[in-house]
Amino acid sequence: MRDLKHIHFFEQLLEQADNELVRQEREAGGVAVGYTCYYLPEALLNCGKAFSVRLRAPHTGASAWLYRIFEHQAVCGEPRALENDRKVNAILRRQVAAGKCPKTIRHRAVIWNTPANNYANFNNWLLECWGIDSVCEMIDLHGTGLIDTSSRESMLRGIADMVQTSTMRAHTKGGSELMLDDLWEKYAQYNADMIIMFDQISCKGVGAINGLFEEGARQRGIRMCKVRQDLMDPTSITRREMRNDVNIFMQTVMNETPLDASLVDFDDDESW
Repeated sequence: MRDLKHIHFFEQLLEQADNELVRQEREAGGVAVGYTCYYLPEALLNCGKAFSVRLRAPHTGASAWLYRIFEHQAVCGEPRALENDRKVNAILRRQVAAGKCPKTIRHRAVIWNTPANNYANFNNWLLECWGIDSVCEMIDLHGTGLIDTSSRESMLRGIADMVQTSTMRAHTKGGSELMLDDLWEKYAQYNADMIIMFDQISCKGVGAINGLFEEGARQRGIRMCKVRQDLMDPTSITRREMRNDVNIFMQTVMNETPLDASLVDFDDDESW
């Protein structure tokens, strides 16, 4: 944990919506606008004195998703974020140099739909228990085009394009070719042999097209594992239940035995 002390500040921010940064902005005259899942362009929540605050279920263990949700989605490109990137990369390089990398990979999976924010170590468990390497996630896909700063108009157009193609925005807010066709395309591009489809009960828009996912996978002969989850809240659908969805699929559909039988079922209270 000594190497990760630079992200402890973000951990504290997740403990409550009325955190230090929100209070500072309110003292400066800003108006906090709380939101969860919505169908309004996020840019409209940050006009004038308003600023958006993503609401979450407090004290439910969602803080382990810190690096991705704060750096990748919120402050990517900031000097302090780049410094943080270098520290994280240094940690990863030390792990690889020490040989602490996957020894057994049986399957290559594309993970699709709204991510399980409350279970940051889910991918690690997939790999250690069943040898499933998560080669691509929907949350990783977003616009990467550079913004033309030659004029005010070009900058506004670039920002608009960024909002339209940002993480999840292009997928869950419209465009069947992005949500459906992209899945089959990424499955082929990453040479995957299975799909892990999150059945995210809090995202009603995506839940309406679950049948299209199943039909598309069946037509293409793709093996798809559906995993129930509830975004930020592991109390309605527990992490243990998520793992059990995978366990049943791997045993009955993939005819696999676990790499580490001790990880098939365990008490999450002991996993810290």
